[in-house]
Formats: sequence, structure tokens, C-alpha cells
Amino acid sequence: MDLGLSGRRAIVTGASKGLGFAIARELLAEGATVRICARNPEEVDAAVADLGAGAAGRVVDVRDGGQLAEFIAWAAADMRGLDVLVNNAGGAHPGTFATLTEEALLADFNIKVLSWFRSVRTALPWLRESVAPRVINIGSVFAHSPDHRFLSTSVNRAAGLNLTRALAQELAPDGILVNCVNIGSVRTPQWANIHAKRAPGQSAEQFFADQAAGIPLGRFGEPDEVAGWSRSSRVTAPATSAAPPSTSPAAAHSDTPDTQENHAPLRHPARPRASAADRSAALADPGFGATFSDHMALIDWTAGVGWHDHRIVGYGPIALDPAAAVFHYAQEAFEGLKAYAHADGSIWRFRAEVNAERFRRSCRRLGLPELPAEDFLASVDELVAIDRDWVPTGAEQSLYLRPFMFARSPVLAVKPSTQVTYAVIASPSGAYFGGDGVQPVDIWFTRDYTRAAQGEPDSPSAVATTPPRWSPSRRPRPTAAARWGSSTRWRTAMWRSWAA
Repeated sequence: MDLGLSGRRAIVTGASKGLGFAIARELLAEGATVRICARNPEEVDAAVADLGAGAAGRVVDVRDGGQLAEFIAWAAADMRGLDVLVNNAGGAHPGTFATLTEEALLADFNIKVLSWFRSVRTALPWLRESVAPRVINIGSVFAHSPDHRFLSTSVNRAAGLNLTRALAQELAPDGILVNCVNIGSVRTPQWANIHAKRAPGQSAEQFFADQAAGIPLGRFGEPDEVAGWSRSSRVTAPATSAAPPSTSPAAAHSDTPDTQENHAPLRHPARPRASAADRSAALADPGFGATFSDHMALIDWTAGVGWHDHRIVGYGPIALDPAAAVFHYAQEAFEGLKAYAHADGSIWRFRAEVNAERFRRSCRRLGLPELPAEDFLASVDELVAIDRDWVPTGAEQSLYLRPFMFARSPVLAVKPSTQVTYAVIASPSGAYFGGDGVQPVDIWFTRDYTRAAQGEPDSPSAVATTPPRWSPSRRPRPTAAARWGSSTRWRTAMWRSWAA
């Protein structure tokens, strides 16, 4: 399953076993690069070996601020950036008010609150450089429903939850989404410690059966089930600020607003991801607009709901009803812009804000919903970030980006569509007219065709104005040396004078 995590760079703390290990494995399976840490050297080495390619780790005690800062700096430098920070390190600290010591309470605070504070502060410079920065703090349902037998955890998880909320508010202007996933009863090594402390004379089977009696599903969750939050962590536009929901059957709880209700988003079968060899071959001679990257951005719009289901998915065919409005009334708008690779490894886009505004004008004129500029820019940036390996580095080469929007309501009545999809695809491309360097172009002046008439869309990004734009230049010339023109010079519809 392609979840749009390919190319993302993630740190997971407390990841040598249990839930942290499962999260790291899930991220790696989806194409992310992962750096982990934990306290036990043998367990770190074993986890890295089990995780395989794309993983590396270091021995770190997150209670030591210096060790934690050094690890995050190393990991971000090693991965050449950071997109996702998962704070998972924790510990089992059972104890009531009568039995808990101040030292134990403060030690637990250091792990479950202060380490989050330190890790986010250290990672912040790299997260601000990411086009899709995410912080996920793994908490506990005790943050909402305290248990007197776990007083320290109940107090400190509540503090961590409120730290998460405060960080989410403060870092939102930077486009950094900060979420807390509060898990319920998940069978991790921590629970083995709890068993040993609370009921050493009871068998593990009986202990866990007794603990599961209060769980609606009747059993503990498994780390792999909770790690499925990454199945929902594909890139979304910053405006949605939805928490990646946990899939644990053991009452896992997410503490940020849910995404909007699913209103039948467009589905499609993704093609297989290109191999490194195939990608290299495509980049060696990209041509123009003939090869496409591994992913595409999609956002759906439904009347009465608005924009929803912001996502990056695998590139593939789009299935539409034969009665979709786009087929019958040309209700589609598009844009075109480029991203360029620079010598320092950075990738720059060119004047995307202008394209976003022109796209809004085109959609307005065609009766399509206007996409907020921030969603336009986020979709472009996040697609480029995930498919950065598809950005060519040769002279006059770029990653051509094609945002487009189309009406897909299956109805033949002439009325505004109630279902619309916005998409962005990317194509590594060379010079538009071909050849090396600046080349002369031949121009065909046509007296028979016009590009647009008064009252039609005021930009070239509408399908309704495009057929006359390309039809003449693809017709053979009425001469013995008939050729196709590189460019066409039009006459205005109203005055029949020459226009660009």
C-alpha cells in the first residue's frame, strides 16, 4: 500500500522494541528513512539489524538533555533533514499517592514531558525547513481518564497532552502539525514490568486476562495495530490539522480534531513505484511531459462540505463515470509551473503564488470551487518533497508540475458540479522546444483561429480555451514542406488584430 511516506525522514525515540519499534518498521515499509534511539545498546543494535535498510540508531537516554540534543542533530544531519518526529520514549511507573515518591514522580516527568519539550525545541530548525513537518507525541488515555494506581503516569500524561496542545498552537504559523496519540492498553514490554511489580505471583496469562476485562474488545492491543497510525499520516494540507488516528482496538485515542467526514473521495489504482534504475533512465533524457513521478496530490470537494481528504497517493489512472461533467462541458482548469534543483541540493519552485491566484480566477470563471492558495502551495510543495528524487539536475531541466481541477458529478444537466477533484502531477522535463541551449523557433501566423473571445476565461489555464490553441499548430501546412509549428500567433476574436 502506498501511503505517501516515501522519502520522508523520521526520528522515533524509544524504538528498540514494542510500540516504538513497530512505528519505525511501519514508516520504513512505506519508504521513509528512520533514525531510532533507546537506552540499551544491545537492543538498539538488534532493532537496527531487524529494521534493515533505511534505519540507523544510537544509544540515548532521553532523560539526558545533552544526549537527546546530540542524537537529534546527528539524525537530522545524517538524513539531510527531518520531516517527522515521533516522541515515543516512556516507562511504566505504577504507584499510588501513598506509595509514589517525589523522586519517582520527577523522573517520570523527565521522560514523559521534559523529553518532549527538549526534542521539539532541538528539532525545530530542521522541521521548519521541511515542507510537511509533523510531531507525534505518543501518550496515554490516562491523560483523560486518570487511574489512581498509575498516579505518576496520569499526572504526567495530562501535562504532556497540554504541552502538545500548546505547541500545536504556537507552531501552527510555521506549518508544523503537532499531535498527541493517546493509546490504551497495548501489550508492550512495559506491561511485563507492570505485571512483575503488581502481581508477581500471578501467571502472565491470567494477569492480562484480568486487565483486559475492562476493555470493550476484551483484549489488549498489539504494537503493530497501534503503529497503523502511520497509515493515516500521509501528507495533508496544513489547514486540516488532523491527528493521525490510532487503529488500536484497545481504546486508543487521538487528541486533535478529526478530519472531515469522508465524502466518497476519488479512488484510483496506483501504478507500481518506479525502480531506481528506471527513474535514472527517465531522468537521463526526460523530454517534455512524457514521464511522470511516483506520486500525485489529490483533494476532493463536495457541495455543502467544502474541501476534504487532502492526500498524497501513488500516481495512477483516475476512474470517472462516463457522465462526469468534465467530459461533456469541459469543466476543467489547469496550471503549469516548475521546480528546479540547485547546486546545494535544495529545490526551488518559481512564482507559485502567481499560479495559485491565476488558478483561482480560472476556476471562478468556470464555475468550479476556488482552491485556497495555501492548499495549492502545500500540494505542490509536498508532492515535490516526496518525489524530490524525480527532480532532474541537468541544464535547462526541471520538474514540471501540473495542477488541475475537474468536475466529476455524474449528471448531464447543465448546472454546477457538486463533486470536484483537484490534483497535481509531476513530470521531469527538459527544454520545452527541445535541443540544447537557446534555440530559434518557427511561428505560424493563423488568420482562421482565435485563442479566446471577450467574456471567456482570462487565462490560458482552462480546457475550454485550449483546443483551438493546439489544433492549428498540429495540422500539416498546405505546403510541400509541411511541418508542425513550435508556436502559433493568433488573431483576436473581436477585432481580428494580431494577439499573443
